[in-house]
Amino acid sequence: MNNPPSSHRFKLTIEYDGSSFVGWQIQPRGRSVQGTIKRALEEIFKTSIKLEGSGRTDSGVHALGQVAAVSAGTRMDADELLRALGSALPADIRIIKVEEVQPSFNPRRDANGRWYRYYVRRNPTVFERRFCLHLPQELNQNAMEKAVGHLIGSHDFTAFTTVEEQGDRRRTLWALDLNFHDEGLEIDALAPSFIHKMVRMIVGSL
Repeated sequence: MNNPPSSHRFKLTIEYDGSSFVGWQIQPRGRSVQGTIKRALEEIFKTSIKLEGSGRTDSGVHALGQVAAVSAGTRMDADELLRALGSALPADIRIIKVEEVQPSFNPRRDANGRWYRYYVRRNPTVFERRFCLHLPQELNQNAMEKAVGHLIGSHDFTAFTTVEEQGDRRRTLWALDLNFHDEGLEIDALAPSFIHKMVRMIVGSL
């Protein structure tokens, strides 16, 4: 008689094109990244699973290194799971890496930080248009850099979230870097965590 497969915990590093998703988190309606990966994993493992992400991304937001974790009883190793997911997932989601981790690993709690990058372009190419903010008008670099100085550090960011956001709205913004160039700029935000739509609203305000 075969012994049942032992439980393993896997860390997934994920990239995705968020254009066609309602966001990372499973929603009552619409296609979510979490839901799509969860269904693929359940088909592979032939059982119901829980997929935990390091954080939520909103509708239309893309990811280069979202981290998630799943536990399952399986005889598959990390490389085999990576190949299976590569075959099971659609073209707009790719698992970059699968690693076996300790049972206690929690992608949200164990994250070192979270990084967002916004691309702003004056005249985006046809290949850039889905992945950047189109802003043809001239930007006031001095005013934007001055505003950034008021946002760095620990603050109540109620003005930069939605009215539906629950819980503590105080966050610590480690860095908010503006990289200006001829085509536009990139805005990099780094923090331990963000509240809902915080980065999007900061960028819009700048």
